[in-house]
Amino acid sequence: MERNMERMDRALAFTPEQRPQVEAVMRATGEELAKLRRDSREVTFQRIRSMNAKIEAMLTPAQSAKFADYQKEQFERMRRHQVERDQRGRSRSGDAPPSPEDMPEPPDNAPPAPPR
Repeated sequence: MERNMERMDRALAFTPEQRPQVEAVMRATGEELAKLRRDSREVTFQRIRSMNAKIEAMLTPAQSAKFADYQKEQFERMRRHQVERDQRGRSRSGDAPPSPEDMPEPPDNAPPAPPR
């Protein structure tokens, strides 16, 4: 946010009264967008869990065991991707990545999350 604020200030030459007002709007909007992203992730995870439950109901016991392993691998891959994306985002914007509490709960029997 700070980088954007500086760029905007250079381009628009805010008055001393405008700068804190614009900062407040940007901060509030950033918080709203972060909440929307968290909520969206949770809805996505709910849908995936529902899909996985429907698929598992169709499987044989042997397939079900393999499916559990497959889900663990997929979840770990997604976590690694998230960590990499967070690290790229941090280096680009200077902002800290989302905290682990912002990540949705892993599927049942998922491996522990990698350290952040």
